[in-house]
Amino acid sequence: MLQDFLSLLFPEICNACDQPLARGERYICTECNVKLPYTDLHLPGATELNYLQQRFWGKVPVRFAFSYLHFRSKGRVQRVLHKLKYKGAQELGEHLGRRYGTLLAEHGYAAHFDLVLPVPLHRLKLRRRGYNQSDGFAKGLAEALQIAWSSKVLERAIDSDTQTKKSRLDR
Repeated sequence: MLQDFLSLLFPEICNACDQPLARGERYICTECNVKLPYTDLHLPGATELNYLQQRFWGKVPVRFAFSYLHFRSKGRVQRVLHKLKYKGAQELGEHLGRRYGTLLAEHGYAAHFDLVLPVPLHRLKLRRRGYNQSDGFAKGLAEALQIAWSSKVLERAIDSDTQTKKSRLDR
């Protein structure tokens, strides 16, 4: 009862649409969960020569290339990523990682991976931001896949400029 009263005064907000969450919802409301633009690149048949995998052709050998969501400017995914990256919503990253990891596990991918690694931030950027937004996602993904995770294996040596103002080609 106290929790219901507190949620009236301080409602938890959906990270995708900024509307109050209903009881039982966490991080993203049910409507947004349904409407998020999922890629489905993990589904059988989609993993063979998918458009994401084709980007690596001739560059590096890649067995699987997955993406959880399609990015749409000014859309739900952009709002979620903005909150994850700039608003300190670290738990949101773990939540999304667990959700995607659960899907990958349900389709038998856990056996194909030994370790989940987040993309590292340079130590100066990490100090400014306070956390690595990809770290939580990697942790949640590894948890759902029941495989190891480490944020210590890779290190970013160069403090590169932000990519937010770069064109797609420059990124």
